Amino acid sequence: MSTKTTFKRVALVAVAALGLGLISVAPSSATLVSVQVTPSATTSAIKAGETATISLTVAGIIGAAGDTVTIHGVRTKGTSGTVNFNATTDSTTTRIADSAYATLGSNAYSAGSISIDSVTATAGSAVRAVLQANFVAPSTAGTYEVTIYSSNHGTIETSSKAPFTWTITVTADSKAPDASSTAYIASGAYTKTTDGDSTVTASKDIASTIAATIKVTQKNATSSATEAMQAYVTGPGFVVGANNDSTTSTLARSTTRVISIAAPTVGQSTYVGVYSDGTAGASTITVVGTVTGIVLASKTVTFSDTKPASVAAVVKKAYIAAGKATPKVFAVTVKDSAGNAITGTSVAVTGSRTDTTTAGKAIATAALSCSWNSTDLVYYCTATGASSSVFGVAEYKITATGTDADETAVSTTASTTYSDIVATSVTITAPATANVGDKITYTLTAKEKNGYPVADTTYEGAYADGATSGQWGGILWNTTTVPAYTSSVTPFNAGETITTVSGVATKSLYVPSVAGTIGGTWTLAGSSTSAVGAISKTIGGTTVTTSTVVTNPGVDAATDAANEATDAANAATDAALAAADAADAATMAAQDASDAVAALSASVSKLIASLKAQITSLTNLVIKIQK
Repeated sequence: MSTKTTFKRVALVAVAALGLGLISVAPSSATLVSVQVTPSATTSAIKAGETATISLTVAGIIGAAGDTVTIHGVRTKGTSGTVNFNATTDSTTTRIADSAYATLGSNAYSAGSISIDSVTATAGSAVRAVLQANFVAPSTAGTYEVTIYSSNHGTIETSSKAPFTWTITVTADSKAPDASSTAYIASGAYTKTTDGDSTVTASKDIASTIAATIKVTQKNATSSATEAMQAYVTGPGFVVGANNDSTTSTLARSTTRVISIAAPTVGQSTYVGVYSDGTAGASTITVVGTVTGIVLASKTVTFSDTKPASVAAVVKKAYIAAGKATPKVFAVTVKDSAGNAITGTSVAVTGSRTDTTTAGKAIATAALSCSWNSTDLVYYCTATGASSSVFGVAEYKITATGTDADETAVSTTASTTYSDIVATSVTITAPATANVGDKITYTLTAKEKNGYPVADTTYEGAYADGATSGQWGGILWNTTTVPAYTSSVTPFNAGETITTVSGVATKSLYVPSVAGTIGGTWTLAGSSTSAVGAISKTIGGTTVTTSTVVTNPGVDAATDAANEATDAANAATDAALAAADAADAATMAAQDASDAVAALSASVSKLIASLKAQITSLTNLVIKIQK
């Protein structure tokens, strides 16, 4: 055998084996009589999607030419992640040229080979190479194991170390979003300054106008969430998406039902736009993380038909100012045959008087003015009275006309009453009694000269005689004699905005925490000779009063208990005094009895002594006779 061996190359060969992610690195054309593989570590910790690496120092003694050694890596535990190897710039000794590795970097090779020039080495010399073992991109958390060993011409190298196990602990990627992530939907473009959900109904008409926008913000406990996403539509509609640092977003029209969205930067929001595809019905838009599968959003958009099937009107203001234009008198909703709300410009809503008689025209002649309100999702109608001195009920025919080819129209009726804004009767009521700390409600009721409630509008603080605000009420209280209160409870105060609904306004307040009587006195505006603000001269300058007795059940109960205890103590004292009197009487009676016994004893003693004397005298007499 030659005493010198010329190494023309050392090849790194990546070999897949057994379908188990087996990868090998093979320095070729060098006979090694012994080989030893020393790992830099046998444990690693990474997050899902990352790559774990360790260094392998392969050392051997050169024998005959033409032999090879192969380093194998097999994933023996776990269901994801791949094993591969690559050379490093440290794969040199005095026997292998440094420059040969300079261009390799840290690329991993899953197949093929790479040749490296070398210098001439003498047989029996020691050679050394440093490799990098990689465990690439496990997708789920858990414990993984990779077994690494060496072989010579396919036979496990008997002179090498025994195979060793490389254990990799994989934790959930800190970039993964969790359930704290948020998603909100808005009608049209997302222009909300405060996040929140909206109910979205849009026309099925294909248009350039966006139907809805969903704002998705990924979050997790470490504020590091960022994951690529997929958004898709179940039902009618198209979606488009983009990441955006802004709090608002407008997205161009799309004709795609499933989209992929790149991972946003941390803290950045993702916007998903929804467009109509010309089909009516409910649509669900779902946004999921492509790695974790977490559902980041599930929102609904309803696309309605343009052909109306029904219309309904809700009276929002039953009494309105005569001769004035009052907004939001009727709230109108329109639905298609499937019961979906038709919104926006998909229908035109109009209203006209049903009473076209002279008397009817005297109350109101103008048609209703109706428009879509995107906040409340209804069509609001403004009603205008003909004269400030003509009052009564006005009925309107409200019609919704579709934008379908037939211009389908559906109608309903609704009524309101034109009443005065000057009150001829004002009352304020409050509970007669309350406990300390209770919440009580004050009720103001105002009626006008026709017996109707005063018109539904604002009075006192925020009245305005103008069409812009639609508020027509005047002041209620005398400006020189403001309401007087006996406590800190001050309902319906001077300058306070008071809004009536069917002539009634309420104010809820908490009573003081101390017992007593709380009350209020309100002096109505004007006088008996002149009307002022919203008060007729028939009641001008008069007063309205309330009084509420506030009790403290706890204190009262304690007082009652104390009084009862005092009464019981007094009764006990009286009983003790009576017992003492009885004892004195008994003592006196006993003394009297003792005195009587003593007197009797003395009397008996005297009688006995007298009897003894008589007996002695008689005895002496008998003796004398015997003699």
